[in-house]
Amino acid sequence: MVEPVLRRVGIEPLVPRPAATLFVHMPDDAMQGMRIFHSDLLIADRSITPSHGCIVAARVLGEVLIRRLVIKGKMGWL
Repeated sequence: MVEPVLRRVGIEPLVPRPAATLFVHMPDDAMQGMRIFHSDLLIADRSITPSHGCIVAARVLGEVLIRRLVIKGKMGWL
């Protein structure tokens, strides 16, 4: 019989800048095509400047959205 091996895993490699890091639950099913599903726990680093095509967490009218950022010229949208 094989015994399962349990060990602690630190989150330090995932969180290089703790003061700028947010943990966010995916609020909806809008990103299923990117294999991000409702209630998935996401790690967001606010210190990274987003660019075209990045997946971003944004608060819009009080609601958290996780979407792909589209930038064309000086315009951007989710």
